[in-house]
Amino acid sequence: MDGELLFINSSTPKWQQDKLDSLSIDLKPELKHSTNDLKKVKDSSLALWTDILDDPKQWTDYRDSKRDGQVNPRFPDFKCKDGNGAL
Repeated sequence: MDGELLFINSSTPKWQQDKLDSLSIDLKPELKHSTNDLKKVKDSSLALWTDILDDPKQWTDYRDSKRDGQVNPRFPDFKCKDGNGAL
């Protein structure tokens, strides 16, 4: 295959439909990260939320700045003042 799109409708020849029916196509998404990697991300994110709740003075809240257009909308809502975390 060369990456071109194929549209199948009533004008598609029977032999092409039969050929497509005989192909095995894997539609499952390819995992980019292992389950362990996802668990690590989840655990580190949970640790950051725990830290912000335990010591909020060490975090800068950018939600108002985002709302006012002072920072990019994709900027984190919260950043740790020591630069070791963003949420």
